[in-house]
Amino acid sequence: MKRYIMRRKGLFLLTLGVIALWNLIGANITITEQRMIDAVLAMDTDNTPRLMLGVIGINALSALFYVASQLLKNAFQVTVTDDMRKSIFAGVMKRSRKDFFSVNYSDYISAITNDLKLLRGQYIGMLFLLVMFGGGMVKSVVLMFWYEPIMAVVAIACAATMTVLPTIMAKWMQKLSKEHSEKLAGLNTLLTELFSGFQVLRSFGVMGHARKKFEQYSTELRKSEQKYDGMDTFSDAFAQFLSVMAQTLIQVLSAWMVWEGRMTAGALVAFVGLNGNFCSSLSM
Repeated sequence: MKRYIMRRKGLFLLTLGVIALWNLIGANITITEQRMIDAVLAMDTDNTPRLMLGVIGINALSALFYVASQLLKNAFQVTVTDDMRKSIFAGVMKRSRKDFFSVNYSDYISAITNDLKLLRGQYIGMLFLLVMFGGGMVKSVVLMFWYEPIMAVVAIACAATMTVLPTIMAKWMQKLSKEHSEKLAGLNTLLTELFSGFQVLRSFGVMGHARKKFEQYSTELRKSEQKYDGMDTFSDAFAQFLSVMAQTLIQVLSAWMVWEGRMTAGALVAFVGLNGNFCSSLSM
């Protein structure tokens, strides 16, 4: 994949450059909107109209750059996919008769069509998605530190906690999921044995023993399901709790900063928005 990207290095770098400019324009949008809010609250009749027009203009410019980045991204994807398709076809046609017929020709067709389509979406598309979200995270972090370094540290610590703790809990979920699968497999095996030997069980009059055995396995499966479902519910609720508490903490601390005169109301709105964008990008 790397050699195909390097073959279209100019288009690739142009796309990355437009994405970077789009993020820079987004940073200017945040600052301009913050200044507009502060100007409105301060009843600054001289600067407010100019800032309002500036917000409209810079948002329009951001939309244009976003469209341009998407068009360039699609052009790069199509070009690289076409290069790979031609390369695969050339490689297939160079094979000897023995090597060519050692593989079903439908596999060649799938590799040139379906596999490339899948690769385009899962690799190239994901690559640009990571670039866009990564640029958004960098923009948010830089602006948060620019507005209030202490608040930025708190916001990043909250976001890291929201990311690490669910990851740790996911390991417990895997363990419980494995246990549940084992119990379910055990019940399936038991049912297969009981049903296949139904006539024998009836003949020897041991249906009561079979029923007790089934109830034992069913009870073990129920307990396993309760553990798994309980942990799954707790994990979701705990993640939601962390998210709400983190947002509440940021809002309260930001309000306190405004009260202390260390932040303006516009900066508060901007900071809360940046924190939300950072958390969203991190979760992706």
